[in-house]
Formats: sequence, C-alpha cells, structure tokens
Amino acid sequence: MKTEDEPGRRLHIERLKKDICIYRDKLYVHGVATEIVENVERLAALLTKYKRVLIVE
Repeated sequence: MKTEDEPGRRLHIERLKKDICIYRDKLYVHGVATEIVENVERLAALLTKYKRVLIVE
C-alpha cells in the first residue's frame, strides 16, 4: 500500500461506513426482518473494528 493513497482510502471507508448506517436505518424503518438489520449492523461494526488494518495510520 502506498502512503499517499491513505487519505483517499480513509475517505472511502468513512463514506462506506456512513452509507451502511443509512442503509441499516432504512431497513429498520421499512420493517425488514431484524436478522437482516443485525447483519448490516455487524458489517458496520467489522468495518469500524478493522479500519486500522485497512488504513495505515
């Protein structure tokens, strides 16, 4: 990984995390099965947990 790519990578990961949270909220509002909403929540949690692996800080 190139260090100069890090700001762009950070931006994309933060945008993805934001979009996943918006998607999760919309699923909840539209009454989608709790199991599916929980899967999306786990995906957001994994992205947060492994952010440091994806972005060299």
